[in-house]
Amino acid sequence: MISKIFHCRYFAVSSLDKTKSPMVGNTMIRISLIIYLFIGTVVSANEIRWIQVETLPSIVRAKEATSRLSTSLNEKVNIFFLDDGWYAISLGPYDSVEAFEVLNTKLSANLISSDSFVTDGKNYGKKVWTAASFSMADLEKLAVDENAEQHLNYDFDFNENLLNTSESENLLFSSIEGLDPLEKAKFFDAQLSDFYKKAVQSALLAEGLYDSKIDGQYGPGTRKAISEWQKNSNFEPTGFLTIPQQSELIKNYLKPLFDNGIRIEKSMLAGIKIPLPTKFRNPSEITPPFITYEATPSSNIKVFLISQHGDDYDLKILFDAMQDLKIIPLDGKKLLSRNSFELSGKNDEFESFFTAISSNDKIKGFGLIWPAEEDFIAKRLLIKMRLEFESIPGALRGLATANEDLDFNEYLGFELRRPKYSRSGLFIDDEARIITQLSGLSECSRLTANGIYDYSIFKENSVLDLAILTPLQNLKPVSIIEYTSALPKLGDKVALASFPYQGKLNRPTLSEGIFREMEDLQGDRNKFRFSVDVEPGDSGGGIFDSSGNFIGLHIVHPTSKENSDAQIAIKVREINKFLSQTESPELKRSYRTKPLDPGQIEFLANKVTALISCWGNK
Repeated sequence: MISKIFHCRYFAVSSLDKTKSPMVGNTMIRISLIIYLFIGTVVSANEIRWIQVETLPSIVRAKEATSRLSTSLNEKVNIFFLDDGWYAISLGPYDSVEAFEVLNTKLSANLISSDSFVTDGKNYGKKVWTAASFSMADLEKLAVDENAEQHLNYDFDFNENLLNTSESENLLFSSIEGLDPLEKAKFFDAQLSDFYKKAVQSALLAEGLYDSKIDGQYGPGTRKAISEWQKNSNFEPTGFLTIPQQSELIKNYLKPLFDNGIRIEKSMLAGIKIPLPTKFRNPSEITPPFITYEATPSSNIKVFLISQHGDDYDLKILFDAMQDLKIIPLDGKKLLSRNSFELSGKNDEFESFFTAISSNDKIKGFGLIWPAEEDFIAKRLLIKMRLEFESIPGALRGLATANEDLDFNEYLGFELRRPKYSRSGLFIDDEARIITQLSGLSECSRLTANGIYDYSIFKENSVLDLAILTPLQNLKPVSIIEYTSALPKLGDKVALASFPYQGKLNRPTLSEGIFREMEDLQGDRNKFRFSVDVEPGDSGGGIFDSSGNFIGLHIVHPTSKENSDAQIAIKVREINKFLSQTESPELKRSYRTKPLDPGQIEFLANKVTALISCWGNK
């Protein structure tokens, strides 16, 4: 089974004017310094030859190829920068005779691509050193070499979707080389991330061979376009791209970037290395965790580097906060995984893409915003930035620690998109339906739950002032409310679970109150009265007894907003009647009778309480 994430060390060339002392362990070698200008085999310059086996568009894919080839070949595998920003994957160095012998041997054994060739490397730029570039003997020599150079250490992780071999395929890299070219192309095709597939589709679209949706899904239209491109490029039209073919296709697609000028931005402040157009010279603004680059008036594209200290928890806080920024289109893609997120979308004014990953107690990422008229360059730039993004040492320092109670949106320094108002609601079934107060929902052009998920009104009861909301996508709640019909005694404690400050605290809170009367002030026995201090977001919250059982839904009465003793709630029996009228299942019954402490009640209530936001015009 192949590991999904690879950890490598990045090495670059520099002048020889310092000293270093790399450390070599007995059982594991951890190179924490950058090594410069070292060649393990002593040959004169005019005799050096390399076997170039692949040409790739990104350092990430180049590193992946190095790891793969070092597993299947008993040779040193090297990466070199090329003038056009691509990377050459080469074996060597050898003398001229040895190079052709090795080339023929590897070709005969089908261990390297059939278009591999011997080169003198005159077009090679700086060398990128990896662990695969060194043998054990090399490392031992370097450990005692007083003339070797030291510099900073460059860490990065591979995209876990880039190489995701399932156990069912039962394939290891050592056996891949035994496959015929088409089988090999199909294998690597299956490992491509959705993003890279979108890049291929974009390139085919630019070639005039593809006219469907850029969705990262290879259907018949994409296969046909690939076959057409292969035919036009004098390759066998199989519909499956080999790695060299993918590289050539993407390289041609990105060529306009080089025509306009491209450079590598190495931000030691952010700890990020990323390609940028040459006209984007210096940051226009630094507001942690963002560094902004602009090139006005020549371009309206904006580039953002995302950098801060933090873990997966801090990443989620950043994700939640960024969704309310106006630079994130309302109806865009919002994807949060364990240690990364992606926010993208398009509206009438601009398109944007933001992504970040949490690793080694740092959060790193980037963003891009562009108007429709600069789509040609911006989408190519996005692909190159995504393929060649690297994390290097360092990170912006902003907040000392993450804090859920902080209004983090204000801290980000961007204009916020705010709902008209927010209130509370309760999950009532496994389909993630929510019950809440009806009043005011008719004025909402859009309803969301917990700031992310779109909802609509499923059923309503104007007499009880209740509404059932249903999600517009398939969702499953963490938990649903469990009720009891037995009401507390007068004077007993009850608890209100809600979002009193309309989501500013990022989580529901529990407020203790007192059960006052079996009816409201007007004598309506479908409701009960309780006392609690309330805030604007409390309406729609759940009332729970001392055992954590749901007993009623809080309704804000127009005349009781400021009177803590006059708060009312709809009784559970009326809610169940409403549900039966809509042919919905009754609420889940609870059989808890023992009292719980407030912390236990809060734990139960928080899992069933949702933040309902009402939005105006998009």
